[in-house]
Order: sequence, then structure tokens, then C-alpha cells
Amino acid sequence: MLRMIAYGPETTLAYPPRPAGKTPWTPEWSVRARTKSTAYAPLGMDIATNDERERTEQPQDKKKQMKRLLRGLIGGG
Repeated sequence: MLRMIAYGPETTLAYPPRPAGKTPWTPEWSVRARTKSTAYAPLGMDIATNDERERTEQPQDKKKQMKRLLRGLIGGG
């Protein structure tokens, strides 16, 4: 498995906003939000090719589909 993590910008908000000048400031609340994105991908598997193959396959009868499903679950090629 390939794991990727991307960190984005950070935003800090406070209420009420900081006054101009040297006026004393006591915020009621403050929040710091960080953006993070993660992705996982199996190595050695071309997902685009697999999707195309599924779209182009002809519909099979239900027995063949069930056998294929069971083979995949059991692990028999």
C-alpha cells in the first residue's frame, strides 16, 4: 500500500477581532483550523485499466457471476 499525506494552509480565527493599536485585547474564543488530506493506493495495480475492463465486459448470467464472486471471496483463482 502507498500512503500519501498532504498538509494545507492553517487559519487562525478569534472573536472579537484584535483592535488596532496597543489597546488591551482579550478574545472570547479562538480557533486554529489545519487542512490535511490523505490517500491510500495499492501498489502494482492499475485502477484505470481495471475500471475500463469492467465497463467493456458483456453481462454474464447470474450463475457465472455468483461463481466469480465466490472464487474471489474464497481466494481460488
